[in-house]
Amino acid sequence: MSSNHSMRITTSADKKMKLQNQMLGYAFIPNDVLFYKILPRLPINQILIFKSVCKRWSQLTNEFFFIANQTYYSMHSSLNQSMFMYQNHDDSLSVISLEEQSRFTLPPLPSQSQPLLYQGSCNGLVSVFIKGNVYWLNKILIMRFNVEEEVVGIIPLLPNSHGFVGASVGACDGELSYCNITKYLKLNVWLRRDEWVRLHAVSLITVIEDNWDVIAPHLRKLRNFLKKFFRNQMISTMSYEGGDTLMFWVESKQGRRVFGINSKTMELQELSAPSLIESNKVYSYKAILLEKQNGDENGL
Repeated sequence: MSSNHSMRITTSADKKMKLQNQMLGYAFIPNDVLFYKILPRLPINQILIFKSVCKRWSQLTNEFFFIANQTYYSMHSSLNQSMFMYQNHDDSLSVISLEEQSRFTLPPLPSQSQPLLYQGSCNGLVSVFIKGNVYWLNKILIMRFNVEEEVVGIIPLLPNSHGFVGASVGACDGELSYCNITKYLKLNVWLRRDEWVRLHAVSLITVIEDNWDVIAPHLRKLRNFLKKFFRNQMISTMSYEGGDTLMFWVESKQGRRVFGINSKTMELQELSAPSLIESNKVYSYKAILLEKQNGDENGL
């Protein structure tokens, strides 16, 4: 009886392992989705638990360099917050945390910002959590919700900011950051202190002209190429959390391509390139992590 029971357990374990290997073999997540949308938003313990998502995910969980970086990032990132917010049909706001659910009336908004079509969470999808406040971008202004006082407020953006595209909010050294791209294709990074302070202003046209072999070596008509992207709003910033790397993505026929600009050297690098990801040079799109990786190739 004991022998038969042991055989059944072994057979069951073998079947489970075989099924898991089959799932890993068939499951596929595009690199840009895996590295720039999923992994940065998960604490390391959740990444280690779900090892059978896909083959690349399983490989990462066995690499010390990735685990060390992701652990550091999870401890210092504003993305991993257990709070969700959504807009109700009656112009009120609902905030849900693991402990409680609250519902509040939104303040009057400028007519050009209506309707408020917000739905997301503060784990990096739409909004960001900083010092007890949740911030999210609503076209030409930033909304703020104070968790302790349960008050919703408005932070105005800079004049003529409605002409910007590709805007995003983030957290930098405990302060709110805001990135945008102007109609002249200049990438700006702002930090909110007593007022907005500009940290970076980089011409995308100049950077791409100087690094043309990185973004599209087979194309020659650069300005028409950029104008097409801008006209179709196929270019956008990514949230800034400190460091020298400024991030933006471009939507192409091959999918979303993620690029990083070194604000000191003006060098351009494609961070979503398969060659970089497969050689373990890039794991997260956040500048704070990129800066640490470049400074310490041996991990943390």
